[in-house]
Amino acid sequence: MIVSFDDIEGIVERARREGIIMRGSDTIFAQSRSAACLRRIGQHTLRFCGCWVAPEERGLGIGKRLVAERLAYASGIENVSTLDTYAFHPRLFVSLGFESIRTYKIGTTYLRKRL
Repeated sequence: MIVSFDDIEGIVERARREGIIMRGSDTIFAQSRSAACLRRIGQHTLRFCGCWVAPEERGLGIGKRLVAERLAYASGIENVSTLDTYAFHPRLFVSLGFESIRTYKIGTTYLRKRL
């Protein structure tokens, strides 16, 4: 779904109020009233971070669409060989080919995918 720049700014601001960190250098993806970002970490790695789904839209599959949209975008970037993310519920990422990597961050799973 295409949203205007003003809509994206409002979505990002709402996500920030909920504690989601989205930086100015991140690539922002928006679906309806929800947003997610993709951040460059190093030369060859991108991180899926900052996904926020509006409470009124949870359970509608918007989070899954945001993951698929970011994955398709990242796969098209030249010189990117690795994607990573931290996830509370890693099942979706595992089904997309991400592998769990041991980490000491409590409550989340660190996942990585080679392109």
